[in-house]
Amino acid sequence: MIPIGPPGPVAQPADPMSRTRWHLRANVPILSWLVVLVVTTFIHPFVDHANWLMVHTLLLGVVTNAILVWSAHFAETLSRSSPTAVQRTWQLVRLGVFNLAVVAVFLGRMLDVWPVLLLGAIVVGLLIVWHGATIAVRIRSKLANRFAASLSYYVAAARFLPIGAGLGAWLAHEPLTSWAARATLAHASVNLLGWVGLTVAGTLVTLWPTILRTKMADNALLFTKRALPVLLAGVVITAAGALLDQPYLGAAGIAVYIGGWALATTPWVLEAKQRPPHSYAAWSLLFAGAWLFVSLVWWLIIWLSNSSMAVIDAEFGAVVPALTAGFAAQVVIGALSHLGPVVFGGGPFAARAAQEVLDRGAALRLTLINAGLLICLLPVPSVVRVIMSTLVLLAYMAFLPLLVIAYRAAKKARAKDPTKRDRAANLAQIEAAQDPARHRSWLVAGVATIALAAAVGIAADPSALPGRVASVDGGVAPTGETTTVQVEAKDMRFHPNSVDVPAGNRLVIELKNT
Repeated sequence: MIPIGPPGPVAQPADPMSRTRWHLRANVPILSWLVVLVVTTFIHPFVDHANWLMVHTLLLGVVTNAILVWSAHFAETLSRSSPTAVQRTWQLVRLGVFNLAVVAVFLGRMLDVWPVLLLGAIVVGLLIVWHGATIAVRIRSKLANRFAASLSYYVAAARFLPIGAGLGAWLAHEPLTSWAARATLAHASVNLLGWVGLTVAGTLVTLWPTILRTKMADNALLFTKRALPVLLAGVVITAAGALLDQPYLGAAGIAVYIGGWALATTPWVLEAKQRPPHSYAAWSLLFAGAWLFVSLVWWLIIWLSNSSMAVIDAEFGAVVPALTAGFAAQVVIGALSHLGPVVFGGGPFAARAAQEVLDRGAALRLTLINAGLLICLLPVPSVVRVIMSTLVLLAYMAFLPLLVIAYRAAKKARAKDPTKRDRAANLAQIEAAQDPARHRSWLVAGVATIALAAAVGIAADPSALPGRVASVDGGVAPTGETTTVQVEAKDMRFHPNSVDVPAGNRLVIELKNT
């Protein structure tokens, strides 16, 4: 088992609390963007570019901040090196400037001020290059040689986000060009599959067995080394297929990328057999992996089923929630649910106290997130979709207050000198929180909540039921007239989003994808 926590005793800083204070500061942007994401999700019906804003708040605000903070942490841990005060200061500077650049991107997009967006995108790209370079330096450490393959994923991933930022800036300036669909798909490929996907793959090499509290599988690092070039090829081929207007080439890239993940996850399956998932963090990462696989297969089918990039781009919009809410969000929340207690400080006693809090209601939250998201992706009435998406959001939101309570529990545990009785009670709490019987109870509660919510949604919109629709149609006499409406698909929304048609008229919709 690889300890994803503080570096070894030789490299530890003089002040044992400095690591805790550092992470409390460095993780503020992550938590802040989570709050912004929650607010944005609630008000999105009243905001322009709402879908763009929600997706980028999650991926650029939450996920990328998490990558910058925690990939640096893993690089330090695996290389057994402790950063100096000056290096810590520069890390904070990099985080601060990065978030200012993200704000510039958002303001430029929302206010349609392209030079501001362009400046923000350029700064974001340069900072990611700087971040990748610092990790590349750590790979040269003799102590990092064993895990160089894992850390190489971070360096490779950092090469893609600047490309994605450039494509995104160009799209904001030329949204109506014939190249827009191609650039959008390439933008998604390098950012989601390259920047996020490669980082997650490199992180789970050591984080997954650590969360499971088991040893790393034999040849895990060998599989990791072999998977990286396959994953890189998959990202490049997919993006090239999009830019060259070659759907089958894009499909080949996705297939190669799936193959790379199959290689990377082989040792993880063996590790899960040694010690099955037992915590919220482990199950969250497992579900995230499942959503990634479903999303990739779905996207592959879209590439193979269409010859038009505009159609592929439009249909890819349906895959985005699975990749973002299903994969990316669950990876971040799951990882932080394990890493939070590790960096709160106070030793195993305090970490277990915090872990017990973050595992509360695990089965309920996981059921609401994953079953709710699945139903949202099905052809259900709009009221049902709204209710389910709200449940998914509330289940994710629970992490924020639980994290605060967990920190207080760890702080309280640090303040006392635990006796044997305290330690025994502490372990008993952890075992109780992870008890399968308790998980089953929360699972039943989650399923019941989903079923009740679906019933309420259907009752609120009975006209959406097939039988009701048929009966209404059957009572209207055709007029013989035709109503033609032009609808524009822009920013993953339809304009207009509703149409009034005289009863009995034949409706023809002319769709323009911009």
